[in-house]
Amino acid sequence: MKTQTNKNEQLYVPNDAVELVWGSISKELKNKITLNDLNIIIRMLLRFYDQTGLIEHNDKTSENDSISLSDTIDEEITQHLIIESARNNINLSEKDIQEILDGEYEYLKKIGVIDEENS
Repeated sequence: MKTQTNKNEQLYVPNDAVELVWGSISKELKNKITLNDLNIIIRMLLRFYDQTGLIEHNDKTSENDSISLSDTIDEEITQHLIIESARNNINLSEKDIQEILDGEYEYLKKIGVIDEENS
């Protein structure tokens, strides 16, 4: 369940992101990865957000994987995910990663983290 903590901050629920991204990626990409692979990639992305300070943790949540985002995706994230995915035996191209990031971007818009007028 996603809850709003204040007017500008929404919770990021990884399982919801995985579900939306899985529904948005191409059949070709679905043939390259499993739902579990996608879950791993989304969690890598969240760790990257955390390690680089691109997220703010919501102190009111009791689950470690429910966090609030404060910034957007860039090229550094794409490269990081290519490298980390390969370390997990998930071999994807930059195009594949971009397709996943595009789906995750749609999730960010859905939960209201990204204002479509300013994106």
